[in-house]
Amino acid sequence: MREKLQRAHGTLHSDFVKRILPGLLASHRMRAYDFADNVVPDLTDSADAPDGRGVGTTDAYFDAHLDTTSARPKFRLAHPEWPIHARAELSGPAAIQDTQMNDSVVGANCIGQGAWLQHARLRRYVQVENEAQLDHEIVMDRSVVGCGARIVRAIIDKGHYTPAGEWIGIDPEQDRLRFHVRAGSLVMLPRGHFSQVSA
Repeated sequence: MREKLQRAHGTLHSDFVKRILPGLLASHRMRAYDFADNVVPDLTDSADAPDGRGVGTTDAYFDAHLDTTSARPKFRLAHPEWPIHARAELSGPAAIQDTQMNDSVVGANCIGQGAWLQHARLRRYVQVENEAQLDHEIVMDRSVVGCGARIVRAIIDKGHYTPAGEWIGIDPEQDRLRFHVRAGSLVMLPRGHFSQVSA
């Protein structure tokens, strides 16, 4: 799978569902889940029922993750009849101080101090420093967002360090010169993009 993804990266053939999975069918054993037959108790409204939305593209992946930060997500992470079992790992709670957080999901061992989060998905061990602002983000494990950084509509890779004062997702023309930007101005920030990488 990893080899297939690496070959498809950066090509027009990187749609996971349309290109990569069909290519694996000939050589790998695969299973599928039929969401059309799924019935989850107390989710009778079809608008709230878990669905089989694709996450084959980066944009779909982004939208599905941010859906979990909404008041009525399609996949409620804490629904007792639809459990999502994460990998077991010993880790401490998040420590969020003097931070304004709206419609956000924060993982274990995250640290936020004096920051502003709006529709943000922070995975584990993410550090958001003083006066940093995140608006519509997915931030992967062990990343650091420096003091005063402002980031709008981005997927931040694991182990990524965003320098203090950096503005990303604010000026689309500048972003296209510096980063990989998807249609709809979604910015991709790979690990090691800036010279300093988080520890």
